[in-house]
Amino acid sequence: MSNSQSDQSIQLADSGRIDGWTDAAKRYREIMALVAKRGVGFWFADPDFTHWPLGDTAGLAAWHDWAVQGSKHHRAVLLLHDVAPLKAKHPAWVRWRQPWSHRIPCLMPAHEEAALTGGILVVPDVVGLKMTDQSAGRGWWTKDRQTVSEWLSELDAISQRSSEALFASSLGL
Repeated sequence: MSNSQSDQSIQLADSGRIDGWTDAAKRYREIMALVAKRGVGFWFADPDFTHWPLGDTAGLAAWHDWAVQGSKHHRAVLLLHDVAPLKAKHPAWVRWRQPWSHRIPCLMPAHEEAALTGGILVVPDVVGLKMTDQSAGRGWWTKDRQTVSEWLSELDAISQRSSEALFASSLGL
């Protein structure tokens, strides 16, 4: 799917349901194509990212396009509870991220912030995706600015009480 087709598919409707992880992966790819094309910052939270296609060929290409085309001031903030499944499931993405770690912080919330029960992907003022049933891969996506803003505020609050979970090197440099 080309970037222009992805951009158009997100623009056709204001919101929709996500019925399963295949559908969630499709929406994720569309949103990643959108952020790659626009070069904007975004937020992505999930307990462990095992269900998301971060490290597949198309996913890595979208991340790379975002990184090289976007402003050096835009960041992709990832929030997660456990980095071990991310490293095990997506080793190619973890390796790819190393030189981009200054723009892609992977943060782990403080223990009391156990609110990451499902995935949330937010592109501020544009679109958001939220998983409401992690085991079945169900959720919804929306372009409603108020809803997207609320999700962003939730993630921002959690990030402020988080610390880096995936250092670029064993020395943290």
